[in-house]
Amino acid sequence: MRLAVAICVALLATSTAIAAPPSCEEFKARLAKAERALGVPVPMPIYEDEGELDERHDWALKIKGIEGELSCRLDGRFYSLQLSVIESDKYIAARTRNLMFASLWAYTQWPRARLNRALTTLLEGAVQELTENRIRGEHFDQGTGSIDLETNVTASVYGGQDLRIGMMIDASTAK
Repeated sequence: MRLAVAICVALLATSTAIAAPPSCEEFKARLAKAERALGVPVPMPIYEDEGELDERHDWALKIKGIEGELSCRLDGRFYSLQLSVIESDKYIAARTRNLMFASLWAYTQWPRARLNRALTTLLEGAVQELTENRIRGEHFDQGTGSIDLETNVTASVYGGQDLRIGMMIDASTAK
């Protein structure tokens, strides 16, 4: 059985530096510019409208080996982004990391050095806890890494059937 790993990143819009989450249109526009702004190759999603659900409007994201969902409040404000690796290929690790990096930038617009520190700290914390849980012989592998800069960012890693890496940016608690 192969280990399944998922990373959920939750960005809570509680910081004074990020007064409010970007609108979904701003987020999509920033993500489209991320490769040029950050100097790393970034896979561009295809957005498929999934319609309204409760207080949100959702779009499915399609990227080679990755699927996800962008959710927006009905007034157009960013609600959440979820990304999950669904298949592996030679470049999936780099594709996933760069997409996480670009997504964090599209939401926060932090400088590149700060993004690198944030993502590295986040992933290292998750891997450390996952390793500790494996040493303990936990049946369900999971680990959590977190960082607290101006915006609270948390990540969780959990096990399953296949190697899976995922990310979630969550602004659902923003007012």
